[in-house]
Amino acid sequence: MNGQILPTSRRQEVSPNGTLILHRVDSATDRGAYTCTAKNKQGRSDSQTVHIEVKVPPKIDPFSFPDNPQEGSRVHVTCVVSEGDSPLKITWLKDGKPLKLKEATTHQFGDFDLALRIQRASTAHNGNYTCVASNEAAKTSRTASLKVHGKGKPSKVQEKCGVGFPVAMHFKETEGPG
Repeated sequence: MNGQILPTSRRQEVSPNGTLILHRVDSATDRGAYTCTAKNKQGRSDSQTVHIEVKVPPKIDPFSFPDNPQEGSRVHVTCVVSEGDSPLKITWLKDGKPLKLKEATTHQFGDFDLALRIQRASTAHNGNYTCVASNEAAKTSRTASLKVHGKGKPSKVQEKCGVGFPVAMHFKETEGPG
């Protein structure tokens, strides 16, 4: 590479048949032109050059939803792609399917992050949210669960009350809409 006879480091290995193996490939130092030259016993030689471009796959940083979000609260989480060559495509899924507009909105702040926003959370938003990032090198994903807790709602209200009589209201936490 670049006029140097290989191997020049322990990451490079040249087998007896001329195969070059690069271990722990690094995009900064391993990209470039590689020329293989073969000589026979009569001194004749032939060369072939190949240009190597190293593509870095995307890596998504860990993310999580707030602990114990309540029904009606705003929920916001950002998917950050900390590594990977551009162009990157970043999307959100809910339970393995593309997000519906009524479920949440997404906002891209730059080339490497995509925020997920739920304006008014409800138990209908409960599920597994997956950020998917892809580029020419690979496609990767990371998932976090959202569990919105319903507000207490009256389970039974005594409707017939006379003046001066106490009213008893019982509340329970609900898991579904309603």
